[in-house]
Amino acid sequence: MNKRFSTLLATALVAGGLSSTAMAQKVLDTTKYYHVALSGDANSRVIIGHSEDGKRDSVAVVEADDIKLYEDFNATLWKPTVEQKVNAAGGVYYEIKLVNKEGQALTISKENVKASQTSFFKAQYAYIDSEGIGAMTVSDDVVSIDEDGVITFNKGPEARTNIYDAEASKMYQYALVVKDGAVKVMMAEGTPAEAPAVTPKSGDCDIMGLWLKDVETNPYTLTSSDLSKEANDSFELTFSNDVKNSEIGNLFSEHKLRAVPFEKMYSTAVYSTDYAEASAKAKESLAKAFADIKPAYAAYKAEQKTAIDRAKAGKATSTNLLLNLAENKRDLDDALTEFSQTSLKYLRSLSSKEHPALLNKLDSVRHYFELIQLTQGEALKADNKELKDYEAVVKRADKMLKDIEADAKLAFHVVDSVMNAFMSNPYQVNGTAIATFKTGREDDNLKKFGTTGFETLQRNFLTQEIISGGGTVPTDAVAIATDLIAVGTAAEADCVTTESKDIVASGADAEGYYAIAIVDSLIDGKQAYLSVDTNYVAEKEQYFMFKADTLTSTGTDNEVVAAFGKCINLFAYQLTVNPELIAGDEVTINTFMPTATTQGQWYSEGITPTKAVVVIRSLANNSHREVSVAANTSDPSYENTTITFKSLEGPKPTFEVGDVFFIKSLKKEDARKPYQVMTSTTGDDIVGATAVYNNVPATQWIVTEANKQDGKYQLANRDADKNFFVSATKIIVKDAENNIYVTAGKDTLEMTAVADQKDAYLGYKHINDADKEHLTFKLTATNFVNPEAKYYLTMAADSSVIATADADKALELKAKNAGWLFKLNDTDLSAASYGFELYLGEDTLYFTTVP
Repeated sequence: MNKRFSTLLATALVAGGLSSTAMAQKVLDTTKYYHVALSGDANSRVIIGHSEDGKRDSVAVVEADDIKLYEDFNATLWKPTVEQKVNAAGGVYYEIKLVNKEGQALTISKENVKASQTSFFKAQYAYIDSEGIGAMTVSDDVVSIDEDGVITFNKGPEARTNIYDAEASKMYQYALVVKDGAVKVMMAEGTPAEAPAVTPKSGDCDIMGLWLKDVETNPYTLTSSDLSKEANDSFELTFSNDVKNSEIGNLFSEHKLRAVPFEKMYSTAVYSTDYAEASAKAKESLAKAFADIKPAYAAYKAEQKTAIDRAKAGKATSTNLLLNLAENKRDLDDALTEFSQTSLKYLRSLSSKEHPALLNKLDSVRHYFELIQLTQGEALKADNKELKDYEAVVKRADKMLKDIEADAKLAFHVVDSVMNAFMSNPYQVNGTAIATFKTGREDDNLKKFGTTGFETLQRNFLTQEIISGGGTVPTDAVAIATDLIAVGTAAEADCVTTESKDIVASGADAEGYYAIAIVDSLIDGKQAYLSVDTNYVAEKEQYFMFKADTLTSTGTDNEVVAAFGKCINLFAYQLTVNPELIAGDEVTINTFMPTATTQGQWYSEGITPTKAVVVIRSLANNSHREVSVAANTSDPSYENTTITFKSLEGPKPTFEVGDVFFIKSLKKEDARKPYQVMTSTTGDDIVGATAVYNNVPATQWIVTEANKQDGKYQLANRDADKNFFVSATKIIVKDAENNIYVTAGKDTLEMTAVADQKDAYLGYKHINDADKEHLTFKLTATNFVNPEAKYYLTMAADSSVIATADADKALELKAKNAGWLFKLNDTDLSAASYGFELYLGEDTLYFTTVP
């Protein structure tokens, strides 16, 4: 039963003059529902409205423009039936009955309806009563039935019913009348000879004239609220001709589903491959350079070492340079030639005494080796100055070669990490966004790919300009410097080629679409959603299948983006129905499918979505059927099945008035103090607490209103006069076992029942009359640093109140009958106030305010 129209009645129509001839002639289609409008007012809709308490239903009129939900739309649909009757005198008349789509008949209560109620003010409202008047009676000038049973309305009927009471020999006519959108019932009485007619006073009200209006909103687009109105509501889809012999199954019909109206659904951003390509190319050329230079350099040094070792072991035949006397001179020359050619293929010379390039540093090894002098008849001494200079140069060259390789490795690692982090974010709405390098390590390493500066890597290597300039550069030289500069240029460039776009935005491809979640289904801890798969259920025909997949939050509530390799459109759905068919609401599931690619490409260039509908395909001579997609409803496969839906409300709690709960908020921001309580120091505000107590009513909430049918409840604090909700709120059970509930406001609460302490003075000390006479009390204090220790209040020498561990020095109080008893907010609980006398030893004390 539709309860929402109790709120729509406030927008009831102002009815003007009504005419029973406004409706054009209409042949009744018995397979369809119709709207029932007031004659002459196409925007009006006659419904059965429901009161807030659900106790009294009545005829009402609402505006079509005020209808926002499918539930409301369905309430405006009626199935008319017409039956031919013959009266006692042999005259033919017709009875028209109306039953709405909910199955509720338009039967009007006669209770307390009297002929004397001749004004609209005095008339009774048109309440629905299953035992009431269920038919309008009209003559053949209004409706006719031919010999084939075809029913034709010649004009719109007036809502009148004639009743003959044979025993009393009286005729009665009941009629619905309208004024300012309100509908009431009037009655006139007479005799068969003087047939009565309800005739309202001029200008007071009008007889309700009805108009059968075709359903124009067809198909009707279902919103997410139509499918899953509340937080925990779901829906089911039924396929009349479902899958058969399918290994995949049908995710649509095998699970409960929930429509999720994300505020924004973003496509995956597309990033340029320029950086990745530049980085890969520079790494490859740099690795090749080191792979060639290092062994050539090592081979040359090895020949130098051989010459030096032999010079140390033997005596020189003459005074001359080691290079000229070396026994392995030929090998030295060959190694030097190989080393020189290899270095010149990659490295460039920059003559700088303080900041030489790598080539210059490596060449200094040759230069200082060639300065080593031998003396005739003497072996090369370890402390030879030229040898020492050579060894020092070798160390510096080795270090520079090692440092440059390590610097390059680190620079690539750091810059790659920043770029990968930037380009691994599928959500990027700024089409000109660039990666951000933080000051320090990130920015320092980016500068290594710069065009100038002693810290740059490129200054050690050949540029394309140098190579193109000719000279002594080998023909197979590699422009590593150009490659390294390209890395820095790409890292600082705009690399977003296509920004993320919201596909459900106004005017976008999927405006009005929503995601469909599979209830109680998770993938790696994330909610599973229905998605069109890029795999084929039939590869030859390229028929696509469906899968369960996940979406990624953008970091903003209720906004999602598809991960890389996924197309957000394939997660978007919109259901439409044909509501006018009496046989049942036939659903069309609109979605998107990939535009098929050339076989073997497998969407390597990305997915281009195109609109589609869900169908059941019969394959292999109907030996099996699979759920798939088709381009539109004209595809023959669309006729293979009829899809219908049924809304499923989330389970409602069965709280009773008087039930008591602790309420714990499960919001992330309330995690530190999750329990909702009232305190004496925070006024009228509900505050968070870390703990609650069975004997403290201010930490407890009692049910004060309970509407189990609608699942609406109100709770109030047991101590303070404070409601938990602004007004009675719908609550849905999310996890009954763990007492988890979701409110209509989407708040998730843990509500744990509080055991009845059977204490009418819960939370407050109650002193009976006998105790007042015979008992005194000591006030204790707690030191939370040492809560086990007991302290008492006493009076110091200066008359101030202090704490003491000596019970004998404690202040004592004796209750007197000077107070009163008052009720807490939970009226089953009370608290008392008392007058007290205060003693310290034999002295009677009085508290005073210090001026």
